[in-house]
Amino acid sequence: MHVMRQDVSYSVLTMPRESSREELVAAARRVCAGGKQPTMQDIAASAGVAVRTLYRFFGSRSALLSEAGCRPAPDTRDQILESALEIVGRGGLAALSMDELTAAAGVSRATLYRLFPGKSALFGALIRTYSPWAAVADVVDAMPDGPPQEVMPAVAMAMAETMQGRAWLLLSLLSELLHGGPDTLAACPTWSGT
Repeated sequence: MHVMRQDVSYSVLTMPRESSREELVAAARRVCAGGKQPTMQDIAASAGVAVRTLYRFFGSRSALLSEAGCRPAPDTRDQILESALEIVGRGGLAALSMDELTAAAGVSRATLYRLFPGKSALFGALIRTYSPWAAVADVVDAMPDGPPQEVMPAVAMAMAETMQGRAWLLLSLLSELLHGGPDTLAACPTWSGT
C-alpha cells in the first residue's frame, strides 16, 4: 500500500479594514497636493483601498475631488478659452494666431476647430463666458424700480464677481468691440443672441 502525501498551502485571506469617509477624503487631499489631478487608482493606492471602495463612498471621481477640496482640471473648452483670453487681452483678436492658441492651450488644431470653427466663434464664446453683461442684466431686472444709489453698487458687485479680478478684461472686450475687425463683427450676432 502506497500513501501519497500532498502538501497544501493555504493563503489566508484577510478582509480589508473598513475605511472611513474622512480617511478617504484625507488621502485624496494628500494626492491632490500641488494641484495634481490624480486618478481614482492614485487615490485608492494612497488610501490603501480598492477603487470600488472609493466609488461606493463617493459615486464619482469628481464628487470625491470636490469633497476633498481639490480643484478639478479645466476641460478642453475652458483651457482654450483661458488661453485665448490671455492672448486676446495682450494683442486683440486680430493678433491671435490659432496656431499660437493651440500651443498655449495644449490642444490639437482639430480639437480647437471642432470646438471653435473660427475666430468669430471663439470671440463670441469669450464674450458669453467672461463678460459681465448677463450678471448686470440680472441685477437690473431684479431691481427695475430701484433707486440708483442701490442699483449701481449692486451692478458693480455683480460685475466684480463675474470678472473675478479681471478688470482689464472689460477694457479689452470693449476695445475689441469698438475697434475690432471682421471676426469681431461676425461674432456680434453670436453673443447677442440674434
